[in-house]
Amino acid sequence: MLGKTICMLFQLVFTKHSVEYYINNYFDFRINEDCFWVDALSNTSIALKVPDALTAARFCIEQSPSYLYAKTSNNLPFSCHAYKRYEYDTFWKKYIDNNSFKS
Repeated sequence: MLGKTICMLFQLVFTKHSVEYYINNYFDFRINEDCFWVDALSNTSIALKVPDALTAARFCIEQSPSYLYAKTSNNLPFSCHAYKRYEYDTFWKKYIDNNSFKS
């Protein structure tokens, strides 16, 4: 998540896209919904506040879960993303029983 956040912040600083841009590039796998919600809506009446990285890590983490777990005073986030991809055996396995549900 930290890497994704940095990438998103980089995109926000150097690019501004319209809602039409996201509609026209809907199938481009490099563009995710995070960029749409923050970038395309930033100049509208429904613009969203972007939290700082630590606040965002308390809500959801993806990459570097053990690092972010330590940075958030050893508190698990509200949710996680792609837990099988990043440190499943060394971090997530003790919190998520992968056999108890289908993902």
